[in-house]
Amino acid sequence: MTPSEAGELVLQGRSRFRLLPFLGPAFIAAVAYVDPGNFATNIAGGSKFGYTLVWVIVASNLMAMLIQTLSAKLGIATGRNLAEVCRDEYSRRVVIGLWIQAELIAIATDLAEFLGAALGLHLLFGLGLFESAIITAVAAFGILGLQRWGVRPLEAVIAGLVFAIGLCYVIELFKSNPDLGAVGRHAVIPSFGGSSEALLLAVGIIGATVMPHVIWLHSALTQSRIVAQDDEQRRSLMRYTKVDVVIAMAIAGLINVAMLVMAASTFFESGHHGIGSLESAHETLVPLLGGAASALFAIALLASGLSSSAVGTLAGQVVMQGFIRRRIPLWVRRAVTMAPAFVIIGLGSDPSRTLVISQVVLSFGIPFALVPLVWFTSRKHLMGVLVNHPLTTIAASFVATLIIALNVFLLYQTFFG
Repeated sequence: MTPSEAGELVLQGRSRFRLLPFLGPAFIAAVAYVDPGNFATNIAGGSKFGYTLVWVIVASNLMAMLIQTLSAKLGIATGRNLAEVCRDEYSRRVVIGLWIQAELIAIATDLAEFLGAALGLHLLFGLGLFESAIITAVAAFGILGLQRWGVRPLEAVIAGLVFAIGLCYVIELFKSNPDLGAVGRHAVIPSFGGSSEALLLAVGIIGATVMPHVIWLHSALTQSRIVAQDDEQRRSLMRYTKVDVVIAMAIAGLINVAMLVMAASTFFESGHHGIGSLESAHETLVPLLGGAASALFAIALLASGLSSSAVGTLAGQVVMQGFIRRRIPLWVRRAVTMAPAFVIIGLGSDPSRTLVISQVVLSFGIPFALVPLVWFTSRKHLMGVLVNHPLTTIAASFVATLIIALNVFLLYQTFFG
């Protein structure tokens, strides 16, 4: 459905509303919550501490729902994305600074996703990393090329990749036979098991969950998709958007829980507590659950890398257009942002270690996206009838402060701990 057709649907009144036309933007955003960085932190958490940190994933997913709802709401209320609002509200110097850091974050994000997809191909078929990277590049160009037929084909492919990730982990869960009672208890009872290392890993899980680039992107995905003509239609559109966010983020959260639970029931229960890389996780699955489980793991990683890489490229395009009113062809941006991955692979660097470093870099970008988002969505002159309720602003401010503080702690531990 084109934006104009969607606009006609809205103009005909709420009685003609259907949920399907409103689903899609949040599924693209949700890809960032099941990217290769999440694989690394969730598997490490499950293998070292069993089911103890399941509640961290639940809590971080609830925070993600709130953040992505605010981002989507900004686009609906203002008709502009977050970067455009920053450009209009801040000084030129601030805007240029925000644009530069957002571009660096987009490149770091793309590096992680691209490496994850290449590593998935390497693990699945035994290809060299460089050859895997070339195939990943071709596939990434193909996914982005779907935009020439509109947004729906791209959304369908990305949703299909997310479904593939989820299916792989559902099958692996059946194979690993987890203790569902323990999973349920640890999902609602916060605990670090008396370990400072578990606390640090919990911070890493949250840091790998909330991604700055997708905060910029989500506001752009909703700003012109369905055109609301008055305040009542904006309220109606926002209600459907909330459903989109809840469904997409819930699926992403369940996939993350499945990752950690699989690691806990497979690695932790068998005494393999030192799984420190995606390669070692793949290798260890073979004797524990068989070759099929390791293949499913590689397929899920490949799907995660391909889908999140496409989303990262879209985010970079939104950032450039929003801050400085410039656009470059997506294939040019794709080529530029994939270049660092080829350099790292060519240098023989450890891809899993590079993934971890990229997550640290992403931590720097979180405040620059979260703080403006919370501030703008609480401004009546910008948001109109969709302005945050005071309790929403309080909750969002608390979440933003908590996430920023945890990421500062993570950065301190990484460099000085």
